[in-house]
Amino acid sequence: MAAFTELVQSDLLWNPYDFANPVNDDSLFAGRQDELKEIRYYLRLAAKAPRPINLVLTGPRSAGKTSLLNKIGYEAKGRGFAVARIDLNEGDANPLSLFYKIYDAVLLAAVTEGAYAGIGGPLYRSYRTLIDGQGTSTESFTELLFPRHFALANQGGRMLSEVTLRTDLENIARELGKPCVLLFDECDVLAKSRIELEMLRNIFMNTRGYMLAFAGTPNLFPALEDVFSPIIRQFKKIPVEKFASVEDTIECITKPLRQLDIDPTEAFPETARQLHFDIHRLANGRPYEVQLLCHFMFKRVEEGKANRMAITVDVLDDVRRELETHEEGNDRRWVSALRRLSREDIQLLAALLECKGTIRQIWALSQIFSPAPLSLSDLESGATRFKELGLLSEEEGNLKFRGDQFDEIYVRYFAASREVALFVTPWEFSEALKFEVSPALRRISGVEIFRARDSGSSTVRQKIEEVVAAIGLEPSAKSTLPDITSTLYPSLLRSLDSGELTVAEVRITAVGTTVSQWVTMPPGGTNLLFEDSNIVAMANKTRAIGGELAAELFTQPLPTVEVMLSRIDQSASPRQLEEFASAHLSYAYDLHGLRNYEKALEQSSFAQRLHAYSPHATVCAHLSLLLGDWESASTYAGDARTLSLEEKSSLQGESSANDEVLQQFLLSTYDLAVARLMQGRMLEAAQLLQECIDSPDARSIKNAILVQVEGGSDGTSWNISGDLDADFNSMTTQLLAKFEG
Repeated sequence: MAAFTELVQSDLLWNPYDFANPVNDDSLFAGRQDELKEIRYYLRLAAKAPRPINLVLTGPRSAGKTSLLNKIGYEAKGRGFAVARIDLNEGDANPLSLFYKIYDAVLLAAVTEGAYAGIGGPLYRSYRTLIDGQGTSTESFTELLFPRHFALANQGGRMLSEVTLRTDLENIARELGKPCVLLFDECDVLAKSRIELEMLRNIFMNTRGYMLAFAGTPNLFPALEDVFSPIIRQFKKIPVEKFASVEDTIECITKPLRQLDIDPTEAFPETARQLHFDIHRLANGRPYEVQLLCHFMFKRVEEGKANRMAITVDVLDDVRRELETHEEGNDRRWVSALRRLSREDIQLLAALLECKGTIRQIWALSQIFSPAPLSLSDLESGATRFKELGLLSEEEGNLKFRGDQFDEIYVRYFAASREVALFVTPWEFSEALKFEVSPALRRISGVEIFRARDSGSSTVRQKIEEVVAAIGLEPSAKSTLPDITSTLYPSLLRSLDSGELTVAEVRITAVGTTVSQWVTMPPGGTNLLFEDSNIVAMANKTRAIGGELAAELFTQPLPTVEVMLSRIDQSASPRQLEEFASAHLSYAYDLHGLRNYEKALEQSSFAQRLHAYSPHATVCAHLSLLLGDWESASTYAGDARTLSLEEKSSLQGESSANDEVLQQFLLSTYDLAVARLMQGRMLEAAQLLQECIDSPDARSIKNAILVQVEGGSDGTSWNISGDLDADFNSMTTQLLAKFEG
């Protein structure tokens, strides 16, 4: 700890948490794996297809759209594409300004890649002379048409020629000889001009060699949809929202430290995992807020006010003061009113923000789900007072927070500094009911709630019956699997041994609103729903306010696992196969935690069967080692090595994915070494382990081995390095024993 504090307080380091700017360093980009999977698919398509699918990133301000747009640029460059950047502003609201900016960026990207004799060549020098107004004649510029046309149009107020611009773009694409990705940021400017969008459509939809990527708020998409209708054929919409997973937040927290060669375990208290979860929850998964929190935690260590990065009231006050400096927060009447509230007042405000609903609906939520329910009169008087203070407003009888995104952040942090959890939820009353009842149902089921999108009971039951029928058809039957199969699949796996799937429809009615949640029941657990103390308490409280919580069960017979897998092998789409394989692997992890290694290996092998993938094979090899099946471990580890090499060759510059594949290769190499050792093939084992040791990767298998064995009850860690000696057999056997224990 002392070393960390001294290092941070020295003049050698800077605060690595930059909350003020988008991420523009590929090594610092965190999370967004689902979004990146889509982006990488369409970039691969752009390398082969004559006309690529364009991308549009949509999300609220400060959601991370520009950072993801920057990441698209890195990914495109890693594939050998040219990349042109167009940062829009209000001055680009006319075609002449916009299309000059586009052309200028495209030509710069082309000459940077060596086209037209490069950036120092005669063509680009002549272009700059003409465009920058240093030359008086436009006659000498003949190789490209648009520069002269633009210069004349700019001087005489003439209309822009789409044909001229498109002709030059085609010329540049041929000279470039590779795809060019155009990154457009702050695209809400385009939402205000139908003419510019129509010109973009006319020019780029018929010009090969270009892929467009737009970033803007949700206000942009309706305008795009209107002009590019049907937009789904020309643009792939990628929503950019908060981090859904705490693992994404952890990446956002730890990557800046690692860039400074700081071990994150030294920067945080012993309860780092809980701290990371608290940051994720407090920031509501928003990357900007994660960086903001970490910036002030790091700053307090720099200033000698703390020894480690931790969330304290002082940190929250620092964050709150920072937020107050934006958008004239200090001048808002509600800010002063908020500061004067007591902790009890803030708790009352938090209750009134549980949903966008009426007072009676909010009262119902409090009565059913709160450990300290509030009376209707308290809520009514509180709502009246908070409306007078400018904190709440009422529309058509529904209460809502009166403020923008900044205001929401401010209120949340202020409440946290008073030890009150307050979230401005976007939910209507029906969604809030579902949200509140879901945790209790999930604890009973063990899997996620089946989302039915408010379909009628008969419709949902019919969908479930269709899924069960589809996976039980003869393998020769020619039909696809319903999309909803992926949602039910984790429950199907856990129910196969019992031969039937049991589903419960849980209906809750309160204040005239009825919602249903569908949940699958664990095998043999049909009575759990009616015996669970939390569910029984909810039912009693709901009844006390004139509502009802009821459940209805129904069952469906299931096929054998082999019949199901045979059907899936034949009829599932590639994406479904990946999703099903992930479900098998997740189930395997659960079984591993229960030390049911045989069943865990079976599920892992099913994952490998459905989707041949190096992590699946590596897990199979590891489990085979635990079970003492050296031959199977050798086979799986060998498959994992082969697959990881194949996966690496297909990544084309995806640096983070390359690191993961390398790690899989090294892990499988180690597993194969152990298997060979236990088979008595000492020389092969020594060669394989030395291959791991000699890896040039900074995070080689040596670190991975340490991670795996540090959990031993005696706290011993092994680090395999240097020459292998006669004690290798004993050491590796002890390592294997630690894995088993």
